[in-house]
Amino acid sequence: TATVPHNGDGQKEYCGACQFADTRRCTYCHQSKLSTAHRLPLDRLASLLMREDRAKATLEICRELALYARSDTHASETNLRLGFDVPERAMCDAHERERERLRRSRLRESEELTKCRSKLDRALRAAREAAAKHALEQSQIEAA
Repeated sequence: TATVPHNGDGQKEYCGACQFADTRRCTYCHQSKLSTAHRLPLDRLASLLMREDRAKATLEICRELALYARSDTHASETNLRLGFDVPERAMCDAHERERERLRRSRLRESEELTKCRSKLDRALRAAREAAAKHALEQSQIEAA
């Protein structure tokens, strides 16, 4: 996942998303085309994680790799923790706009999900209160 295409000018900045084949994720490092976080190759990352903490179980390392592959924030934090400090990848205007559109879309989905959860919580609370009231009424009828 080089940022400079084959036979490209090494001094020029290239759009990180334009340099990939037309796929959603790189098959080598699982990096999204619109990700600005650089990713270490997964085999190198796994060996660095094992070297960092030899007591880590295989399952923990697998979970760490999965998070690293799919979360820009987690990838950036892990890179810093492991000493792989690189700046964000450059994007062309078109891909920067697409990245911003996706960010806004995810934010909107998150807000909608929060609203749905609060509606569900209110409905559950009302159902529990109604059930408790009904049980109380039933016990009063049986007592009479």
